[in-house]
Amino acid sequence: MAARRPSKASSWTSQATRRGCQQPTFHRSLPYKKSLGDTAIKLSTALGSPLDEWQRDTIRDWLAVDPETKRYIHRRCGLAVPRQNGKTLLIEMRIHIGIALGEMILYTAHDYSTVTQLFDRMKGFYGEKARDPEAKYPELNKMVRSVRKGTGKEAIFFSNGAAIYFSTRTKSAKRGFTVDVVIADEAQELNDSHLKAMLSTASAGPRHNPQYIYCGTPPTPESTGTFFQHLRKTVHEKQPDDLCWAEWALVLDDPRRLEEQIDDEEWWWRTNPALGVRISIETVRSERDTYTEPLSFAQERLCFFMLEIEAEHVISAADWESCTTYDPPADGVMTVGIKFAPDGSSGSLSICIRPQSGKPYIECIDNRSMSGGAAWFERWVVARKDKISEVWVDGRTYAAALAQRLSASGMKKRAVKLPSTSDVVAANSMLVDAVSSGAIEHYDQEALADSATLSAKRTIGKDGFGFDSTQTCDATLIESCALAHRAAMTTRRKPSRKAVVR
Repeated sequence: MAARRPSKASSWTSQATRRGCQQPTFHRSLPYKKSLGDTAIKLSTALGSPLDEWQRDTIRDWLAVDPETKRYIHRRCGLAVPRQNGKTLLIEMRIHIGIALGEMILYTAHDYSTVTQLFDRMKGFYGEKARDPEAKYPELNKMVRSVRKGTGKEAIFFSNGAAIYFSTRTKSAKRGFTVDVVIADEAQELNDSHLKAMLSTASAGPRHNPQYIYCGTPPTPESTGTFFQHLRKTVHEKQPDDLCWAEWALVLDDPRRLEEQIDDEEWWWRTNPALGVRISIETVRSERDTYTEPLSFAQERLCFFMLEIEAEHVISAADWESCTTYDPPADGVMTVGIKFAPDGSSGSLSICIRPQSGKPYIECIDNRSMSGGAAWFERWVVARKDKISEVWVDGRTYAAALAQRLSASGMKKRAVKLPSTSDVVAANSMLVDAVSSGAIEHYDQEALADSATLSAKRTIGKDGFGFDSTQTCDATLIESCALAHRAAMTTRRKPSRKAVVR
């Protein structure tokens, strides 16, 4: 099954004490009649940490079994939910049930601090050692055979043959032995080499009933992992015969409305099931004020996954041509994007006009060699400073110096921006979305068309992308348009005079 949006009458909007939505924004699972999740739910209550509705539904999916074979219905399980919503409690309950079943479990995470935190929490349940007189739960401590505390070798062994190993991920982590269950936390950092090392440990587990659980958040532009994003893409496109998936993630209605949507508190409640319980609305408001980059807030708090581009060329010629106009807007909010090539050889200046009604319009004003320096760019902007809302300048060779000169020439400092890596990734993704959905217009410029449709995809991090120049085109034209477009769709500045396209 797949769920997208709750009805307006859903309990998460009508309760007197409001809490985050308990239904995922997207869900897939195979049909089943029996689940050991009900046992986990009872155990969580007995241990003083009762599961929320969304956690109960998720653990039932994870622990669904075939009544006859006793094998797990879902050999692979995926969970994408913003931080601090209670994912760790779910993992703990899965480990508790696995221990009771006699399973050997490998828990792995990207950061060692995450590994040690869970190890400490599990010792809080089972004790620091066998026959620990200070154990909080003596009945659980009776199950313990030994506790291994060496750095990088943390593990707890049980008298029924169960074991839980705690490990960070390396290319060879935990090879050479077998387990029944692999739990991969911080799965957004998983890459193929990690995966090969992990999969080999459970492929021939002693109980012959393997399970892999992947829990994470959206990869950031700086993330090195590719697997979690790929797994999500797979389950969104089809129903694999061994996989369940649940996510609480921002669904972007319109690429032009990213910032508007992340400022809509309804989406905060929609994507954070623990909001109003473990997380206060005041905390999220403070986070929104703290984050200087909207994309970072969207990914960390709203579980927003960036568009995944796989084509060799980012924009298709057909999509680009369909956005052509010969009747540009007469006026509107004007922004400027300036992009310098990485080697400093060329630079482009483009504008975006956002009319009061209708589609935004982009146009490349000039693409030129940088042999004469950046003086022309400064003169062009300063001559129109009263019409320009914002100027975004990118390119390590000239950007910082040009931004300083623009400010010194009378441009307000807040109107000149040096975009971060996340800003650039968001700008490129927003432009591609706008072109593919027909939500933007451009004048029929041959050089710009070549830049848009012939530039190669350039990877930024692992899930972000940009445009790369080829022998047939200069990518700075379309990159400058992307910057101008992003600025136009996010700016709140209103210069004293309306812009007029000339």
